[in-house]
Amino acid sequence: MKTIQIALIALATAGAAMNADAQYIPNGGMPGIAVAGSVDSSMLPDGIRTFLEKNYPGVGIVKSEREFESGRYEIDLANGVDMDFSSTGKIDEISAPDNTALPEAIVRNILPRATIDHLHKNGYLGSVNEIDIRDKGGYKVQLVKQQPDELIYDVDGIFISFDD
Repeated sequence: MKTIQIALIALATAGAAMNADAQYIPNGGMPGIAVAGSVDSSMLPDGIRTFLEKNYPGVGIVKSEREFESGRYEIDLANGVDMDFSSTGKIDEISAPDNTALPEAIVRNILPRATIDHLHKNGYLGSVNEIDIRDKGGYKVQLVKQQPDELIYDVDGIFISFDD
């Protein structure tokens, strides 16, 4: 009886070890769709590394992912700032943590002069929470303030409308 118990324990242990080494692949063994994957910061495009060195020197990267299909990058910093970059390393979107503003120097580095002038003239420059650079050109600027909440600018940085 003891020999059977020992054999069963050995069999169970071997089976568990084999399962630990094996990877479960869904869909009958066919690979699924890869959506995103982590990227070592040293493998980021030069544009992203340059942007981070210039605007956030010494701030650690908490997460860096690359979307499989589009090649876009999503970067989260230790200070709570989130950014999206194009596959070529050009910034597409940046946002400060909730209810906080991006530093004015960074806002000035990203937005065109006309947009900066409009924000400054209206007292919004120190209240920019998020900048979204639109695919077809132009900018959407979200403010920490409740009214107005979002401002829309054309490709040249000229104010178009509020988007509350």
